[in-house]
Amino acid sequence: MNIQGDETVYFHPGNIDLAIEPLLKDKDLNVATLAVEFNEPDDPNKVKVIFDKNNFAIYFSRSAIPFNRDGKKINIISILDYYMFSRIKIFY
Repeated sequence: MNIQGDETVYFHPGNIDLAIEPLLKDKDLNVATLAVEFNEPDDPNKVKVIFDKNNFAIYFSRSAIPFNRDGKKINIISILDYYMFSRIKIFY
């Protein structure tokens, strides 16, 4: 488990349970993290994430992603700095 200390505003013990739950349910997963909707796409202090159709993270960036070329409302998702790792994958 890795929790970034600069994001203590989001620290809540229940978030640890939420972040680790996918690893407990699916033994094939290597890493899990938490993500929330975010309204400031140009904030370089927040890491944004793009998911594939299976809800797996495929791209992280401090830039505004996805790029909003049409000016329509899009959902910006930012990760919370909780990273859970499968023990077997770290030490294997």
